[in-house]
Amino acid sequence: MPEFDIPEQSSRGPEAAAPGPLFRPGAGPDHPLRVQVHRPGTGVLVLSAEGTLDTATTNDFAELVRHRLECTAPGLVLDLSGIEFIDTDGVLTLLETAARARARGIELVLVPGPAVTRLLELLEVGDRFVHAESAEHAVSSAQATVRDRPR
Repeated sequence: MPEFDIPEQSSRGPEAAAPGPLFRPGAGPDHPLRVQVHRPGTGVLVLSAEGTLDTATTNDFAELVRHRLECTAPGLVLDLSGIEFIDTDGVLTLLETAARARARGIELVLVPGPAVTRLLELLEVGDRFVHAESAEHAVSSAQATVRDRPR
């Protein structure tokens, strides 16, 4: 099962560094974005992410997801139950992913954790995704939808 670590990155140069530690909830070297990719069955690909999905990690995450959408099965599960912190850049990446999946005819099922659910509800965009309570339910849902599609 392929696994990727997306390290915490900073767009701030040394000249812009503030004295003392910079605090962002959930962020930092202890909570980088870690992504695992696996195929649990026919027709479905699962991307499981844990850690922080924010400004520092969304570009790499978005690139990984875009690549998987180009060469993926007809079903894609984004298991974000392990995400401890997400910001609006992370949500924009998820919305872009949903739009790309729809355009390609890929069934996208989201497994949001509490942090993701909270921000999707706050931004009132949760209804733009098919949700599942676990990766197993998401895989079953995606496989059923793929199986039931007319050929």
